[in-house]
Amino acid sequence: MQLAQIFFDVHMGKNFQGLIDVCRKAKVDSKNQYVVFMNSKKTKFKILMSEKYLVYHDNKDSMIDLNSLRHLPAAFNGNKPFDFSKAVEGAINEKFYSDGRKK
Repeated sequence: MQLAQIFFDVHMGKNFQGLIDVCRKAKVDSKNQYVVFMNSKKTKFKILMSEKYLVYHDNKDSMIDLNSLRHLPAAFNGNKPFDFSKAVEGAINEKFYSDGRKK
């Protein structure tokens, strides 16, 4: 699956159906794709997956590195629990190796 859309300044109190409605109003196809909804402080997000699953992540008071969102598929490792640190690791590696360093 790939990332379809990121919505910013979304109230984290929206439930599953409320987030699907946000997608429909924006004409975003949320089937078979990830859709991310982020709060205004960029410290929390919800991920809607295929209109079937909803994941919530709270980064406490730390802002989320937006580059890490591109690596969300790495945070879903089979049947294991969601691990956002894998997405952050992907963003760090991308930045590190894009500076000309070799793996």
